[in-house]
Amino acid sequence: MSISNTLNSIKQITNELNRLEKSLLEETKREANITKKINDMKKSITKNTSASMLKTKLRQIEGYENDLVKVLNKKADLTKKIAQKREKLNSLDQKYRKEEQEENRRRQKEQERIQKSYERR
Repeated sequence: MSISNTLNSIKQITNELNRLEKSLLEETKREANITKKINDMKKSITKNTSASMLKTKLRQIEGYENDLVKVLNKKADLTKKIAQKREKLNSLDQKYRKEEQEENRRRQKEQERIQKSYERR
């Protein structure tokens, strides 16, 4: 793979990583919002809450908790994908550095060859 191909891959992985991190941030906000709803619902239950209202509120809390589990699973999946992308980005960065060093060696050898050819004249 050439240096430009490696740079393009690095750029692509970086863009994907940014997209995943943005999604993770959105899911974190959703988690906070759902957690707040659960807490608010629990606070609204008092000793004066009727049995039917209590049952309704507990069902709502259960629904919110199910939503929270989904969000947490999605966050775990996103975190895993982010880790994989970072690993890939690190390996591409190392590859880029090696390719760049090799290219610099080739240029230096070419310069030395040209210099020797001028000295022979």
